[in-house]
Amino acid sequence: MTSREKSKLKSSIGIQNTALELFSKYGYHGTSIRMIAKEAGVSLGLMYNYYDGKEGLIQSIFDTNIKLFSSEFSELSTNGQLDFDTLIEGVFNTIESHKPFWRLFYSVKMEEPLNNLLSVDLLKIQGAFVSEIKKVLGKYKLSDLDVESYLLYSVIDGVIHNYLASSSFPKEEILKLLIFKYSKLKVN
Repeated sequence: MTSREKSKLKSSIGIQNTALELFSKYGYHGTSIRMIAKEAGVSLGLMYNYYDGKEGLIQSIFDTNIKLFSSEFSELSTNGQLDFDTLIEGVFNTIESHKPFWRLFYSVKMEEPLNNLLSVDLLKIQGAFVSEIKKVLGKYKLSDLDVESYLLYSVIDGVIHNYLASSSFPKEEILKLLIFKYSKLKVN
């Protein structure tokens, strides 16, 4: 990679990180391209050189984070370490280490125009997560693995949403209870 390519990559990553922080703090509609460029220390022209406006930028942020999220979970399952406790721990470690993205993710889920723009990405994240849940729950005697997997996804999704919305949400206690309840399931 040439020094020019490295510089371009560094600028692009810096713009994405700045945009993610601003989108997370002010929302998608409360953040302008001009704000992002100013905060990132780049010209408005350079912003448009890298991204096709805010829509292109948010799409790029989602693409980057989906790859990251997918690789973190595939690492767990390929190492044969994926059990219920590891899944829950892995999900919340990912949430904790990438809070601005997950705040953006949940705000996008609730905004109709953005939800439509990023629906494929939202479904990729949901699908990857449900797939990992199915791997974990597949060893238990369950009447309908698909429905049980979506139920557990919905519960965890709700915990994440509430945790990100309120610092006083009792995340640890709820996760301990969830792990306790699923530890009572009978293995095939």
